[in-house]
This record gives sequence, C-alpha cells and structure tokens, in this order.
Amino acid sequence: MRKSHVDKLLTAIREELNIIKKMEAIDEVKFKSILENLRSSLEYIAQDINSMLSKPKDRIYFPYGKTKENFEGSINKNLSGIQYEYPKVYDYIESLQSHKNNGDDWLITMCSLTNHAKHNGLIELEYKGNNHVIIHAEGVPVFEFINVNNGEVILKENTFFVSNDDGSETNLGTMGEIHVTGAKVKGVEDDDFVSFSIVEKKKLVIDGKTPIEVIPFLEKCFNKISQFSTDVYTQLK
Repeated sequence: MRKSHVDKLLTAIREELNIIKKMEAIDEVKFKSILENLRSSLEYIAQDINSMLSKPKDRIYFPYGKTKENFEGSINKNLSGIQYEYPKVYDYIESLQSHKNNGDDWLITMCSLTNHAKHNGLIELEYKGNNHVIIHAEGVPVFEFINVNNGEVILKENTFFVSNDDGSETNLGTMGEIHVTGAKVKGVEDDDFVSFSIVEKKKLVIDGKTPIEVIPFLEKCFNKISQFSTDVYTQLK
C-alpha cells in the first residue's frame, strides 16, 4: 500500500498552503509543484485500488470524466469491475466527479492544469482587483488606502475630535501605531475607538473564460483529496 506516500504528499501540501495563505502569494513554480503532488496523491491511491481488484491492469490512471458517461468509460478502462468488488470505493471516486457536484469541475480543472504545467509550460498567475482599506474612528471613515502594496503606510499619533451641536469639540483620543500594507492592517486592536474595514482584496487568479481564484481552488482540491484518501483506505484495509 502507498498510503504512507500519500500521507507524506498531503502533509507537504498542507504545509505549503499554510505558508501561501499567510503570504497571500504563490509563484508559478510552487503552483506547479502543488498541482503535481495533488495529482500524484490520486494516482497512488488509484494504483492501490487497482492492486486489490481480482483482475488488476498493468497500467492505469485515476478515472475522471466531465459527464457521467465519460466517467463510466474511464472507470471501465482503468478500474474495471470496481463497482462490483468495492462498491463503496466506486462511490467515493464518483463523489469527486462533476455530475455528482452540480457541475463543479474542480477535478477536471486540476488534472487539466497539471497536464498543461507538466507538458506545455508554467501556468500564468495574476492579481485582479484592488486592495482597498478604510480606517474608521468611532465609525467615521478617516483614512482610505487603495493598492498600498510596495512597502507600508504607518499611521501614528493622530488625534481625533468630533464637533458637538454647541460648537465645542470632544477629543476622542489619539490612535496607536497602525501599519497598512496591501489589505493587511496591524495595530488597530490597541484602540477601542479605531476600527478598519477591508472593502476589497486583490485576488490571485488563473485568468481565462472563468477566472479561478488560486488559493481557494488549491484548498478545495486538498480538502477533497484528503477526505477521499481517508475514505478509500478505510475500505482497503
């Protein structure tokens, strides 16, 4: 069984995703590496399933298809008879397919991207949208930042006043030090009367007819494959 190999790949992917989420960035080479590790996890599992069948094949690939008919054809080509010998495992494989997920074709997309990155070239990633942050004092917007990406803006020792109906002013206090970089704000927790809102964050996407937001897509693939691995190996014991 290759379960330990799958576990090592998934652990490595999880660690990479944790770093990527903190940095909110990933380059094309790292993206290719994660895609290949995700795909390899599925292929290792498929090899273990194949070895448990009464008539294993010499060469197989993880079965998938855009439609139910495509999927069934891929099953017959790669893991023929699994629906009879290991019906639960068949159900787990089918649960990843588009026709079982209201047309969500994450698996097909992942495999297609992996094939492209492996044979044709790196997948180009780009940022879309803006980093847009507003700082509030007592709920009133006082500073606005759009696309502060290179370096950071530091705010400190700003005193805020509000005008009263009688013409006098009330001192709300002086804010602590606040650092703004991109859509990240640090230090606001030091002031009870100061808050911030993130209006928009730039999104790292794979551009195309339907842009794919990279980090959520990788997390979805990881979560789906991790659960699939757990389910399948429970049945193959």
